[in-house]
Amino acid sequence: MGIARQIWRVACRWTDKFLRGSAGRVEAVLLPGMLPFLPLFFLDKLWEWVWAVAAAWFVVWNLFVGWRYARYLKEISIENDRQYDRVGKYGLPPEYPDSESATRARQRRKS
Repeated sequence: MGIARQIWRVACRWTDKFLRGSAGRVEAVLLPGMLPFLPLFFLDKLWEWVWAVAAAWFVVWNLFVGWRYARYLKEISIENDRQYDRVGKYGLPPEYPDSESATRARQRRKS
């Protein structure tokens, strides 16, 4: 297995661990996107290309975190819809037990 694949897996696991953890630690997942900017404040010479690389890394990292967060939210949504289909709708007034979750309705329309 290549080094790039190992780095990819470690980044995904690390990001997922922070996103699934407590809400107080979620901001820490954005820290690696900002790390390249720290040494730039201590350099005497400021090169534009260095700032451009740091900004590009910041954008790429935040897109990656956003993608992982969207996947996590979709996973939570599916779990909650399954819980509603199994248990939740039966605790509601009598007209609701025939209803279905949004996930089940979407799956029924696809098939």
